[in-house]
Amino acid sequence: MPNRVRILTIADGDREELERRVRDRGAQARVAERARIVLLSAEGLTGPQIAQRAGCTEPTVIKWRRQYAEGGLAGLEDAPRPGGPKTVLTEKAI
Repeated sequence: MPNRVRILTIADGDREELERRVRDRGAQARVAERARIVLLSAEGLTGPQIAQRAGCTEPTVIKWRRQYAEGGLAGLEDAPRPGGPKTVLTEKAI
């Protein structure tokens, strides 16, 4: 089965932001990885090629490529986690 190439079209403003995220030394690794995946997708690389260059798995590439296509830059943000907010016990509560 041949690999399908999914080329994303990235707006200029988005491209600048994605490139900034990749270069940002203080950014979390997952933020830079997601930006790198989207930028490589725009270059026309296949999923396995992107996974190799980004240092991740092909399902990860598929997920973030789809997230960006559906939601733009906002689609690359972390989704809310299930459960309530964390609580910290204080001396008064004990």
